[in-house]
Parts: sequence; C-alpha cells; structure tokens
Amino acid sequence: MDTKKFTHFFNECYDYCIVQKRLVQFVGNQVDAEEIFAEAISKFWVKSAAGAIKHTANLKGLLLVIAKRLWIDRRRNKKEAMQYAIDWGEVDDSFLKIAALYTSTDPLVHKEETVAAEQWQEKRAIAFSTAFAQLDDKCKRLLNARHVYKISAAVVAKKMGFNSARVVTTLTSRCKKKLLRAVYNLL
Repeated sequence: MDTKKFTHFFNECYDYCIVQKRLVQFVGNQVDAEEIFAEAISKFWVKSAAGAIKHTANLKGLLLVIAKRLWIDRRRNKKEAMQYAIDWGEVDDSFLKIAALYTSTDPLVHKEETVAAEQWQEKRAIAFSTAFAQLDDKCKRLLNARHVYKISAAVVAKKMGFNSARVVTTLTSRCKKKLLRAVYNLL
C-alpha cells in the first residue's frame, strides 16, 4: 500500500472508528480511543507491508477489531502490572508524586467513579427503553420474540404470519439496526 492510498485509508478508518464514535464507545473516552487507534493503524501497516492480511473485504472493520483487541490487551496488562510489587527504592520522588495522583486509594474517588459508571449505565438504559418505545409494533414484537423469549425464527414466522424464517431473520436484523441507531442518537 503506497503512502497516498494509506493516507486515504487512514482518513476513512479515522472517520469510521473515531468520528462515528465506534471505538470511543468501547474504550470510554476520545483521548484513549485516538491513542489505541494510532497503535492499531501502525500494527495494521506492519501487517499489510508483510502481506499478512488475508481478509480484505472489510478493512475498516478489521482495523476496529485490531484496536479493540489492543484495548483489551492493554486493560489485561494493567491488571497484571498491578499485581506485581515495585521496588520503590529505585524510583525517584517526582515519579512517586505523579503516581500518587493517578493511583488514588481514596474511597471518595472510588465512590465517584462508581457513581459515574452507574449514571452511565442508567443513561444507557433510559436511551434503550426510549428507543425501544419509538419502534413500530412489528419490530417490538419481533425483537421480544427473538431476543427476550428466545423463540426460533420458524415459530415466529408461523405465529406472526411471515413467509419463512429467513424473512423473520432479515426483519429482526433491520429492527435491531433501527433500535441501535435510535439509541446512539439519544446518547
């Protein structure tokens, strides 16, 4: 991939992952998402140059998956790093002061983080219920039957009068897309 093509690809992927908030929603904030995106794009570039990328049908999706895996690995490594003891005798005082700012054991800070997470979950739940209420009756019935009550597509097709299970699957997919679009617009 030459530099001009890569720049175009980079801009498309940046729009797909960052501007459209796909990676931001997964990671949690814009700054971390951009950092993970930069790492993912460099990893993609190395794999592309080595000819290691075999599935080229959806490169933006592949890049998003690479970014998500990097984020998961980063989270996993942070948890593992916290388990190891550090020889603080070798670390100078300025680092200790900075580290103290970011590793607060203050119960109030922990409580604020917990409250913020609970508020985010509540906001998502409200957005989901509002978006679900805005769906038409057919979509509500389809989504409830397929995902809440776990009824097979064939049974739903018979009960709701559709031609086949394939029609039910297609309509359910469309209804999920409508629901997700509405939820994203509310958030």
